[in-house]
Amino acid sequence: MKWEKQMLALAVCAVLLVVFNGTVGAEIIGGGDATTSEKVTHKGVGDVVFSFTGPDSGAAGLTWDGTHLWLADIWSGNIYKIDPSDGSVISSFAAPTDYPTGLAWDGTNLWVVCEQAATAYKLDPSDGSVISSIHLPGYGEWDPNSACITWDGEYLWHADYTHDTIYKIDPSDGSVIFSFASPGPGPSGLTWDGAYLWHSDYVTDTIYKLDPSDGSVVLSFASPASHPWDLAWDGAYLWNADHVANTVYKIDVGYIPGPTVSISTDSFEYYTGDTMTVTIDIVNPTSDPVTFEWYIGVPQLDIWVAYASASIPAGFNDTYTITIPVGDWGPTPFGLVHYVHMLDPVSGDVLVQDVALCAYSPGVGEAMPVDIEEAIMKTIERVELPN
Repeated sequence: MKWEKQMLALAVCAVLLVVFNGTVGAEIIGGGDATTSEKVTHKGVGDVVFSFTGPDSGAAGLTWDGTHLWLADIWSGNIYKIDPSDGSVISSFAAPTDYPTGLAWDGTNLWVVCEQAATAYKLDPSDGSVISSIHLPGYGEWDPNSACITWDGEYLWHADYTHDTIYKIDPSDGSVIFSFASPGPGPSGLTWDGAYLWHSDYVTDTIYKLDPSDGSVVLSFASPASHPWDLAWDGAYLWNADHVANTVYKIDVGYIPGPTVSISTDSFEYYTGDTMTVTIDIVNPTSDPVTFEWYIGVPQLDIWVAYASASIPAGFNDTYTITIPVGDWGPTPFGLVHYVHMLDPVSGDVLVQDVALCAYSPGVGEAMPVDIEEAIMKTIERVELPN
C-alpha cells in the first residue's frame, strides 16, 4: 500500500512536469508567461567561421538533423550525411531523381526537392528510400525550377525561381497555405530558425532573414560566394552551400543564446535520515542580469516553498551542489518537486525553467504525524546556500 501511494504521488509529479513546461507552471508560482529566451545582436553578421569543400562538384541542398548536416549535390545526384566538424562523409545514397537542390529535416525523415521534378520526396534517411511524395506548385510546367525546401515543425516552405515565390505548404498533400514574393529574382535556399525564415538568392548573391507572416526583410547580408544555394540552421549558426564554389560555409549571424538553468537530484527515492544532493547549473550568457528562483513543492498536498532567489549577473556560468538532510517528513510517502526558473527582472516573464522529481518515503517504524511544510521549512533553514 505504501508503494502504491508513492507511485500515485509520482504520477502527480509527472503531470506537473508537463504543466510546468508551459505558462500554467509559471502562473502557479507567480511568474509571468513562459517564453523562449533569445537575444540577437547583428555585430559580425555574415562572417564565415568555417568552411569545407563539397564531396562532389555541386554542393546545393542542405539541412541539419540536430547533429549532422545533409548535403545534396546537384550534378552527381547524391545525398550525403556530413560530419559538420570537418566535412567528412558519413554515408550517402542517390536522390530519387536528377538535380536535387533542396533538403529539409522534419525531425524523423529527410525531404528532398529535385529542381525539374517539382516534387518533394519524403525519404527514409537510413537508405534514401521514398516514403511518400507531394507535387509542388510548379508541377506540370515546362521549367518549374523548384529550388529549395525547409520544415518549420508543422509545415513545409518551398521556393521556386520561375515564379520568384516562397510558399507555405501542407506536407500531407502539397496544397499551398500561404505565399509571398521572394525579395529577389533568384530564390535558391530556405531554412527555419524557430521564428524566422532565412533565404538565399543566387541572382542578388544575398542572404535574407524574413518575417514568415508577410515575407518582409528583417535583415540581409552578402553571401560568402557568388552562387548561394540552400541553407541550414544548427541552433546557433547559419550554413550555406554554394554550388558554383562547391563549398559549404558556416556563417555567424550574431546569435547569442539566452540563459539556461537545470536542476537534478542524486537519487530518485529518499528516506528519513538520507541526504539529498541537488545540483543546479546556472548560465547567463546575455548582457543583462536575470532573476533566479527555486521552489520546492509537494503538489499532492498543495505545498510550495520559496527556497531561494538571486540576481544572476551578465556572463555568469556556474554549477552549485547543495545537500539537504531528509528529516521526518511524516508517515505518508509523497512526490517532491524541485522547480527552478530564470525571470526577466523587468517584465517578470519566465525565460527558461526546469524541474527535478523525486520521492520521499518514511523510515522504518512508526512515524509521528507532522506538519510537512513546517518540517521542510526547518530543514531549509539549516541549509547553507552558496553565495
